[in-house]
Amino acid sequence: MPEDPDARATLPDPPCLAQPLRRLDLREAGISAVIWSTGYGCDFSWIDLPVLNVQGEPVHSDGVTAVPGLYFIGLQWLSRMNSSFLSGVGQDAHRIARHIAGHRAD
Repeated sequence: MPEDPDARATLPDPPCLAQPLRRLDLREAGISAVIWSTGYGCDFSWIDLPVLNVQGEPVHSDGVTAVPGLYFIGLQWLSRMNSSFLSGVGQDAHRIARHIAGHRAD
């Protein structure tokens, strides 16, 4: 294959890296939901809602909790063995998105 001279080009950082957002007005930006995605360790102690069992694990049914608007995704065995992997989280995300769409206030 011929060499591609552009393949080794060093490009400047994109604006999101060079000038990252420091503040964001969610209402002004039209953002009504935030999905907080973390990884590598499970520590839910920061959640101050009645959704954790005595072991500190989320109580849910396929990611849906008893607290309206609070969902979990990406947990081991959320609904199946591959729920915590990129290859499996999509099915859970689709099901939760359908649940949210079915419970929107019109």
